[in-house]
Amino acid sequence: MDVERRARQQAYWFYVVAGASVLNALGHVWILGASSLVSVILAGAVGDASGSAGLKWFLVFTFVSPFVALGYFSSIGRRWAYLTGMILYGIDALLFMSIFRLVALFGLLFHGLILWRIWIGYSSLVALQTSESAFRNAAIQAALKRKLEEGRAEEPPAPYIAPKPFLPPRP
Repeated sequence: MDVERRARQQAYWFYVVAGASVLNALGHVWILGASSLVSVILAGAVGDASGSAGLKWFLVFTFVSPFVALGYFSSIGRRWAYLTGMILYGIDALLFMSIFRLVALFGLLFHGLILWRIWIGYSSLVALQTSESAFRNAAIQAALKRKLEEGRAEEPPAPYIAPKPFLPPRP
């Protein structure tokens, strides 16, 4: 199905964000706000000392791992993963703009592209889940109607309403 394939393909953009964050930590690519901030802070606090490398990679891992997890959960059809990813990446875009003051046009375009692709994946997933739900409901109604016409089924029972608990009269 085309919509299902589109929803799954757009989930892979979370992996692109994770990979770009690692590339950002390797060199001075400056396309992600969070890992750029880590590099700037560590360079200012420690300088180019090799002692900060472990801390730098630990902090980069803390920014990469949520996007890897969001990529997994969005690829198996979880709406919350798409929404959470868009919010986190939107915050990263704001952080990027606050660091570079709109001079790094490539980074802003990169953020816009990623957010747009994640939105396409989310909207495809919503369309897919809505159509599956409608199809499932129509199939259940058709099967019930067929059984009713054949006389093999009874009318569905009324919904169960729990009785009110007995309360003793007030003195």
